[in-house]
Amino acid sequence: MAEIDTIKKLEELTKALRFKDMHGSQDGDHYEICTERGTFIIFGLAKDEEIAIARAFASKGTVVPYHMHNGSKEWMGVSRGAMRIAFREKEAVIVKPGDAVLISSFEQHALEFDEDTWLWAVTVPGDRGFPCKPHYGIPEGM
Repeated sequence: MAEIDTIKKLEELTKALRFKDMHGSQDGDHYEICTERGTFIIFGLAKDEEIAIARAFASKGTVVPYHMHNGSKEWMGVSRGAMRIAFREKEAVIVKPGDAVLISSFEQHALEFDEDTWLWAVTVPGDRGFPCKPHYGIPEGM
């Protein structure tokens, strides 16, 4: 039922902002990020200094810009749909249901979604801003 409510909420969203104006808003246990091409809603499931766990929904066309998790490794997987993870230092990977990818600490990565997608993410140790605050650790000049 919660997934249906989330999809209805996505349908009600107005046209997203320009990519450089990406913004987010927090409402309880989730954080909604609007980009020029889609919306990314991330739900915090658990968080402390040792681990942060989240589930997320990305609408078709969403692009989450390059970012990194300072001092935390991130595991990501897909339960429905697919995502492309682009890296600055290595080849991109496509993640499908049942797949998981480990992203090293400080490794810059971007997420792209060509279809509506449900995914999960875990950071170890728990990233200070993840999952319910903007945590786009991008070095100056990037």
